[in-house]
Amino acid sequence: MTEPIVHFVILGAFVFGLDLLLNRSEVKLSTIAVGQSEQSTIVELYRSGRGRDPTPQEMNEQIERWIDAEILYREGLSLGLDRGDEEIRQRVIANTLGMIKSSVTTKDSDDLNLKSWLKTHRKNYHIVLEGSIQ
Repeated sequence: MTEPIVHFVILGAFVFGLDLLLNRSEVKLSTIAVGQSEQSTIVELYRSGRGRDPTPQEMNEQIERWIDAEILYREGLSLGLDRGDEEIRQRVIANTLGMIKSSVTTKDSDDLNLKSWLKTHRKNYHIVLEGSIQ
């Protein structure tokens, strides 16, 4: 096999095969799956708006709307419409904070516990004001 065309064809097939294996995630991005969590969210939103669960036909309509919105959202992201928009940035921050706050649990503490904790960690919070007597 000293023919350059044979080497070129084999190398080309290898490169295309490697590209196909490495870029399978791009195919998945074009797939929209409406899983159980999305369906539960759709039902909850419908229930809060209408006061009842959707009928099967209404559920199908709501799923179609969700898919349309997801397509528009993904297209907007691909066009970079999310960059430089302060309102979108603030909504993402608010959603992230909401998610964090909903997953964080704190135990109730009384004044005695708080004062004790502050006393042991005072060096971390000691503030010196200029001109004040400590």
